[in-house]
Amino acid sequence: MIMILKRYIHAERAGLWEEHPAEVEKMLPYLVAARHYRYDSCIPCYLAAMRELSSVAPDVACAFRDGHSTVRQTSRKFNGIWSDMALEKTYNHDAKTQLFHGVSLQPAAMEKYLQALPVLTAVSEQTKAMAHLGQYNQKHHEE
Repeated sequence: MIMILKRYIHAERAGLWEEHPAEVEKMLPYLVAARHYRYDSCIPCYLAAMRELSSVAPDVACAFRDGHSTVRQTSRKFNGIWSDMALEKTYNHDAKTQLFHGVSLQPAAMEKYLQALPVLTAVSEQTKAMAHLGQYNQKHHEE
């Protein structure tokens, strides 16, 4: 299992698309044995969709093969991160730190806020970019 995880992480960091689904498939028996039911029910569907990607979305499949299956915050090599980690670093980070201050816990207020969150985050990111702040000038990924 350790070698599978090492190869999986290498594939993610380096943007090696062909290796990614192969290592995910190798993890499946371990996830079943560990009773990670959400993973073992979703991964077969994910793998099937990825096998069909070349015929369903050839441009996306080509981009993935060219190394664009990984989120990169800088143009350097071997610094790819998982999409959920990128979301946590950007979209979710703003929501958890700055954007939630002063929001009521009333259900109606929360619903309105959550509907507006994508726009608020986009404005926040554009403002940071305009001011040359945030991850746009980082040389590496930080936790």
